[in-house]
Amino acid sequence: MNVLFEEDGSFKAGSIMADNDSSLQVEMSTGKRSKIKTATVLLRFEKPSPGALLEQATPLAEEIEPDFLWECVNDGEFSFLDFARDYYGHDPAPIEATAVLLAVHAAPVYFHRKGKGRFRKAPPDILAAALASLEKKRQQALAIEAWISDLKTFRLPPEIGTLTDALLYAPDRNKPETRAFETACGETGLTPAQLLSKCAAIKSAYHLHYRRFLHETFPNGTPFPTLAAPKLPADLPRPAAPAF
Repeated sequence: MNVLFEEDGSFKAGSIMADNDSSLQVEMSTGKRSKIKTATVLLRFEKPSPGALLEQATPLAEEIEPDFLWECVNDGEFSFLDFARDYYGHDPAPIEATAVLLAVHAAPVYFHRKGKGRFRKAPPDILAAALASLEKKRQQALAIEAWISDLKTFRLPPEIGTLTDALLYAPDRNKPETRAFETACGETGLTPAQLLSKCAAIKSAYHLHYRRFLHETFPNGTPFPTLAAPKLPADLPRPAAPAF
């Protein structure tokens, strides 16, 4: 008898060497033996071999579209075995059940874990927000790649150009522009000043140091309000001491 079980956040399969009710001694396809808790077992099966189970189920899982699964499953908690039965329209073979388990587990945006082999579909509003966040991150990653590519060929993206002083004197590493700029510096082997100079963002050494002086001395900018000169008093007493 073989078992599919979860260990350290990943799924593994092995052959049962000894069954001690609350624990099992299992042997992996690599020959490694482990003691596991019976509570971690998700599936018991005769065929295929433990090594072939995950090897054959993984490509099947990659073909399953999570948005289609989300449309198919009902609200409320469900077991991956029950869902696999509905998905395939018959009692699932071990490989089929494992494929559904892997597909659902790999889509935490669509399905929330609720226990051993059990999940719940994400509510529509939460799913929509999560997908929008993922799309935003995807677009940001594409933008970062484009910025890095431009900087490495010494073209200054407008988004980077507006942050020239900040990148030189007080970089905010939470900004994607900063991450792109520092990555480009690392890949070109240039300092921030050297890279910006090659991108024609620094006019001269004087400009570089003068801007640093302004940044450190006048962090709120150099514009000052127009102030009227105070009026001199006309009734000041004359001192007895001579002026010198």
